[in-house]
Amino acid sequence: MAERTRALLESVPDGGAPYVAIDGDVSAGAVHGSRTPPWTLGFWLGQLHLTEAVIQDPSVRRRLDSEQEKLCGLVMDRGPEFDHDLGFLMILGPLADLRSGVRPQYREALAAACEALAGRYNPEGRFLRAHGWQGSTGAHIDQPGDNDGPAGRFIADTWMNLPLLLWGAREFDRPAWADVAVGHARTARELLTTPEGWVLHGYEIDPVTGERRGPSTIQGDSPTSPWSRAQAWTVYGMELTARMLGAQGWLPPDEAEQWRGDAAALARRFLDHSLPSGVAPWDFSMPQGEQTPSDTSASAIVLAALTAWEGSAPHGTTGPPGAADRLQAALEPYSQPDRAGTGLLGGGLYYYPAGRGIDEPCAWGDYFWMEAAARRQGIPVPYDL
Repeated sequence: MAERTRALLESVPDGGAPYVAIDGDVSAGAVHGSRTPPWTLGFWLGQLHLTEAVIQDPSVRRRLDSEQEKLCGLVMDRGPEFDHDLGFLMILGPLADLRSGVRPQYREALAAACEALAGRYNPEGRFLRAHGWQGSTGAHIDQPGDNDGPAGRFIADTWMNLPLLLWGAREFDRPAWADVAVGHARTARELLTTPEGWVLHGYEIDPVTGERRGPSTIQGDSPTSPWSRAQAWTVYGMELTARMLGAQGWLPPDEAEQWRGDAAALARRFLDHSLPSGVAPWDFSMPQGEQTPSDTSASAIVLAALTAWEGSAPHGTTGPPGAADRLQAALEPYSQPDRAGTGLLGGGLYYYPAGRGIDEPCAWGDYFWMEAAARRQGIPVPYDL
């Protein structure tokens, strides 16, 4: 995986980030953001950090320094214009270097990122706004490098960004940031997780009054359907958030363990309703058959979570016995060059209704597939917070 990542340095342009491959070509699908970096830059930085852990190549470090310095400069200049994916960008990029002692100068930018992310919190509705910024139109932008959206929408993906606030609350002694994470997490657990054990992608709340309007989605078959990647983000993010909150005393121990148990239950639901191949469908509401579109990227996220749980031995938070091994085996065929192209894991699915990124490597699938492998080799990963 590291060798394949290093080979991509020659073709992925500086300032660009892999997104969804085109006909298996990762560099052909790389994108730039016009206002802020694309959210997938974080996965590219994380992939480069894991590559550097096993291959000592100056070109990897040069690309990391170049991209992270630009990212930190933008965060310092226009942090409030970044969306909720500041967590992905900073955890997988500058924070990984700061924690390893490589680039202590990133500390100021990380504090600014935490402040900007916390600033997206809506106290009336108790949620972090997903996309858009103060003064933006709030209209959806159908462009991979940029995101806008209504002020009252929050989505399941944010679970994976909360750990940045929790790290910052601990590192900078800013308990208010932890309060924001707890407030959002409680709202997400209540409104995005169904009694049947599924996860909705998003929800709309009136940003002025806090009145709850109802389910919403950017992806997924419908606003009330269980899109598999929403389930995957919640499996990983809820357990990690609860573990960090409990460790620092920001969440009562019983409540933290309940959240971790809930994450395990969501993982079992995910695995039990995956396709016969062992890979998740794009949306769990779809009738399952040979033609059902699958999404290896959702399965890779859950595999990374299961592998993390093996290492932390959480109380009551495990997948079914042998689940990680079975999921690993199900994904292996997609890692072969004939399926993965120039990426690491083929068979991903970005956006089914528009026919975009079907059966292609994608940035998040590649990163979490590599993260799971790194964990099993005992290599530290950026999400070890």
